[in-house]
Amino acid sequence: MNINESDDRSLIGFTRSLEKKDGDVTESLQYIWEHYASDSDKGGCHSYIEVYEELFSSFRYRAMNFLEIGILHGGSLNLWRRYFTKAIIYGIDFNPHILPDMLERYINESVYPILNEDAYTFDMVDKLMDLTDGKGFDLIVDDGSHIESHQLFVLQEYGKLLNPGGVMVIEDIQLFFPNGHSELLNNLVTAMDDVDYEYVEYKIIDRTSINDRYDDILFVVRK
Repeated sequence: MNINESDDRSLIGFTRSLEKKDGDVTESLQYIWEHYASDSDKGGCHSYIEVYEELFSSFRYRAMNFLEIGILHGGSLNLWRRYFTKAIIYGIDFNPHILPDMLERYINESVYPILNEDAYTFDMVDKLMDLTDGKGFDLIVDDGSHIESHQLFVLQEYGKLLNPGGVMVIEDIQLFFPNGHSELLNNLVTAMDDVDYEYVEYKIIDRTSINDRYDDILFVVRK
């Protein structure tokens, strides 16, 4: 199924063209965040901008599909749109109170395929495969619920949508809770052995010391 042919009412944003009207390809991700997308928590609140610049720079000029789970008010969508000038940027968010606000800001540009649904279901994985005509995604970012079971689900199930050579990032790994220490990182590493496909490598990027945030940790895998 082609996304432009879908009449699914849950697909409340859509893409007119792969070519973007604005965005200077010489702008760094840091510059874009400061000037056009400072409402994204990837900079300021968190300290991920520099990391993403390094992880994603080789993908910048590709015609590809990009997916972010958890889009809040759309700041990061604008960040990615200006950085990836030839990509289709998909967004998913289950919060009905967030989507209207975000759509009011961006609906006139009609550049985002936005799904107002639960990302952490097998049906959504199948739906995204259909919407991309089986092409999947080169880059996937999970900035959704930050619930451990959901982050494990992304690692195990969204890997089916990740293309060979692609990168998936799970944000905000929380290692400490009021009742003790989380085994999430160990569980994520172990879970990679239980999938039907192969991740080539993984890395854990700890940024907790920069902004003194306990959850500034990224789990990154490459397929």
